[in-house]
Amino acid sequence: MTTIPVCFSPNYGESFFLWLDAQVRSDLRSKAASVLIDVGAYHGDFSKYFLERGLFSGAVLFEPNPRNADIVEEFARTLPNITVERLAVGSASGSVSFFCDDQAATGSVLPYAYAPNGELNQYSVSMSTLDSYLEGKGMEHEIGLLKIDTQGHDLEVLKGAERTLAASEPIVVMEMLFAGLYSGQSAPCDILSWMSAKGYRLAGLFDEHYSAEGWLAWCDACFVPVSRAKQLHEPYQIRTFAPGLLGMPAEAERQLREKVDELEAQNAALIAREAELAKSRAELRKWRNPLRILFR
Repeated sequence: MTTIPVCFSPNYGESFFLWLDAQVRSDLRSKAASVLIDVGAYHGDFSKYFLERGLFSGAVLFEPNPRNADIVEEFARTLPNITVERLAVGSASGSVSFFCDDQAATGSVLPYAYAPNGELNQYSVSMSTLDSYLEGKGMEHEIGLLKIDTQGHDLEVLKGAERTLAASEPIVVMEMLFAGLYSGQSAPCDILSWMSAKGYRLAGLFDEHYSAEGWLAWCDACFVPVSRAKQLHEPYQIRTFAPGLLGMPAEAERQLREKVDELEAQNAALIAREAELAKSRAELRKWRNPLRILFR
C-alpha cells in the first residue's frame, strides 16, 4: 500500500458555502421548521456555518470518532437545539469497527487502502440507520439538509436513509471519492445512479482535490430533488421563453434582454482582448531577460 499525495483545489473554500447558503435559503422558504443532519461531523465546522446563520431550527450531528466527538460536543454547548450522537451511520444497525490514523479527518468504518499516517487506532462503535434514528424521534419529515462525509461509506448511509429522503426531500451534500483510499469504498458512478433512481439530480461539484499526477481524487457533490432542480435551471432558460414571462411590461423586458445581449457581447470581447494581452505578455517576457543582460 502506498500513500496517495494530493493537492488543494483552486475551488476549495468559502465559494462552496456561499453557493450552498443561497440554495438552502431558497429551498427553506416553504418549510416552517427544518433540521440539519450532519453525518461525519468531524469538528462541526459545516454545521456551525449554517446554524450561526439561523437557517435551521436544530441539528443532529453524528460523529463516531471519540477524539472528534469530544470537540463536537464542546461546540454544541455554544448553540441551542443541537444533538450530538457518537454513532456511525450506515445501511444497517449494529456494532462495527472504526479505523483512524493520526489524521483525525480520515477515520472510517472502512479499512484504509493506503499506508496509514502514524499509529492506526481501531474502535468498536455502534451504527444506526438514519431512517430508524429519525423515525424513532419523529423527525423524518423535518430534514432540510443532509450532509454526509464518511470516507467512502457514503452510499451505505444513503441506503439507510431512503425513507427519510422520500419524506423530507432534503438537499444532500456528500463527499465522493475517486481515488482508491478505502477498501470497499462507494464508487461515484454508483452514488449518481442510486440518487437518480430516488428522484435526485446532481446540482454542483465543489472542493475538487487532485493527485500529484493530476487525477481527480475526491470532491464534494450537491444533490437536489428533481422538482428543485427544475427551479435551479429555470434562470438559464429565461432567454428562450416567450415575452412577458419575467412579469414586467413588454417594452421594459425587451430593453432588459437587449442590455443582457450587449453585456454578453462586451464580455466576449474582453475575453478575446485578454487572450491577446496574454500573448503580448508572453512575448515581452521572452525578450525582457536577454535585454536586461545586454544592458546590465
